[in-house]
Amino acid sequence: MKYFFKQIKWLILGIIITHSMVYAQGLSCRKITLLTLNWPPYVGQEFPDKGGIYLLVKKVFEKMGYLVRIEFKPWNRIIAIARKGKVDAFFPVYYSKERRKYFYMSNPMFGGPIVFLTRREYPLIYWNIQALKPYRIGLVKGYVNTEDIDHANFLKKDFAPNDLINIKKLIKGRVDLIVIDKYVAYYLTKKYLANHISKLKILSPSIEYKNFYVCFPKKRKNSKKLLKDFNTGLSELKKDGTIDMIYNDWKETLSKDVLIENINN
Repeated sequence: MKYFFKQIKWLILGIIITHSMVYAQGLSCRKITLLTLNWPPYVGQEFPDKGGIYLLVKKVFEKMGYLVRIEFKPWNRIIAIARKGKVDAFFPVYYSKERRKYFYMSNPMFGGPIVFLTRREYPLIYWNIQALKPYRIGLVKGYVNTEDIDHANFLKKDFAPNDLINIKKLIKGRVDLIVIDKYVAYYLTKKYLANHISKLKILSPSIEYKNFYVCFPKKRKNSKKLLKDFNTGLSELKKDGTIDMIYNDWKETLSKDVLIENINN
């Protein structure tokens, strides 16, 4: 009888250990790593909540039970890592057919208008892509712009590592206009180049409104599962009003701290 109870004790202990291991493995499987870049005012290490899009993505994954780690890296480095399938996902991303060859793309999140920024004294008027042929256009290396711009081989394209350098090149006259998100232009100009605000203007109309997406590498086995879970969580947070709350809070902060009325026409 004593032997019997001893065996039962070891059996129960074995069940507890096995259950703990399975639970721990389950938790580890729910840990994910995402990559993003400093792209204020949407994402930025200087913000308390790291920006509206950062907060949105984090909340969606947490809603679905994931433990999320988000690392900041340069954009080209992010793309290189993701193409090799060495990260679970990255954001924020504009939609493109080229990216869909390598990544699954989530349902859309909020985004912003893409515009041409130029110097105020330049007599530039934008009405179609052909009208831009004589001008030097500043773009950021690795960014998706619009299909027309990205596939127009006749344009004089000048690439920079980031938006801030592009704005500086514009101010110095090294390019005639740049392609940039309107709110990114507001933020960077006000924070880093406030003395030059009066020299710049945004051409009307906007080129295009761009939503943001999360990208999941096709080389990773769990990507379809993560994509499905993210889209489900995004839908649930839309229904309960969380997405609207994040967006409204972000827009309110943007209006107070970033908006520059005199950069418009």
